[in-house]
Amino acid sequence: MTLSALLDSCGIATHPSEQSGYLACVCPACGKGAADLTDFGGSEVWLYCPRCAANNGRRFTFGEFRAEFGGERTAPENTLAYWTFADFLAREDLPLPGAVVEGLLLEGTVSFWFGPAGSGKSASAADLARCKAAGWRFLGRFPCDSGPAVLIEQESAPALLRQRLAELEAAEALPDDAATLTIIPLQGLRLDDEASRLALRELLRGLAPKLIVCDTLAALAGGTDLLDVRHVRPLMDFFREIATELSAAVLLLAHTPKWAGKEPTLAALYGSEDLGAACDSAFALCKLPTSGSTFRVAQVKNRWGADLADFTFTMEPGPEGGLVLTGGESSQAGIEDLLLDALDGGDWTPNRELTETGAGAGFSADGVRKALKRLRNDGKVEAQGSTTTREYRLAQEASL
Repeated sequence: MTLSALLDSCGIATHPSEQSGYLACVCPACGKGAADLTDFGGSEVWLYCPRCAANNGRRFTFGEFRAEFGGERTAPENTLAYWTFADFLAREDLPLPGAVVEGLLLEGTVSFWFGPAGSGKSASAADLARCKAAGWRFLGRFPCDSGPAVLIEQESAPALLRQRLAELEAAEALPDDAATLTIIPLQGLRLDDEASRLALRELLRGLAPKLIVCDTLAALAGGTDLLDVRHVRPLMDFFREIATELSAAVLLLAHTPKWAGKEPTLAALYGSEDLGAACDSAFALCKLPTSGSTFRVAQVKNRWGADLADFTFTMEPGPEGGLVLTGGESSQAGIEDLLLDALDGGDWTPNRELTETGAGAGFSADGVRKALKRLRNDGKVEAQGSTTTREYRLAQEASL
């Protein structure tokens, strides 16, 4: 097929050189080259790289392409770093990231704190920022070294934000030696605007926080289409660049839509798995139906492999006023005991039934899955069937 025919099939009636002169493209992120429009979906503008999804594809005239890369159809020289297996294993300059909030958030990472409205996201995240500044244990469980923190609140009106922070402060005030906690209140900050991104980046560089809480992602995203990977990647790349440069943890708060139900998953993040794929860890929050003041946090993703059991916290008025957040014990032992009791009859029990049993006691489906995995690894239960039809029973040795 001739180039003209290919262009015709893309709906472009005339030769591109007659319109703009742009025929060749190359992605500086991965070196992907395209000699004509067919390699990138027939679009006259290369919005994103078809290989690595970077949105910084450059457009060249043939003359510019020849001048920079030495030929019309010559891809740029590969600049990707690589090592032999032995050399890579010998590298000792690749330390694991340090903890920003021990057991919860790491340096240089981007995480989600998500759930339906009323699930305690904003209050708990604000309390987390205060704990980081003060060096307190978050929920009495997760240790924090004192360090600068930033709370970017672009959803609640400033008066409501001040009231929420005042309630937390009334219960326990930040000590005089606390690190700086900076509040960036609602002011129309939109990260789909380059000027806003530059302003925020420069402000954060000056503040050098170790924890950055953003409430909420949708408010900050502005006109960004959170269902489109081409739009999601640049936004998440921005947060990751900030986290990496400052060795900070970025915590993004996000609402799940009403259709997500009571068991939010990564796919429930605006209906987009791209957001979940782009983050390092994610935590789903919900209010337990058995109590109006108890909330559950379930870790649904951790790129660093830590298996954090579901945990709960309560949010109640303090004895001397204010709002007090108190963490419950890890539910790991409780959920394991519950599942062992459910399997005590010795029969094979479907995974679905065990998940419903866990849900009735306030445990997430992911928490049930993790508990069953631990029980299998400990030799206490055994399983049969595929992932979708798996059944469990007490291990024969354990039931004797």
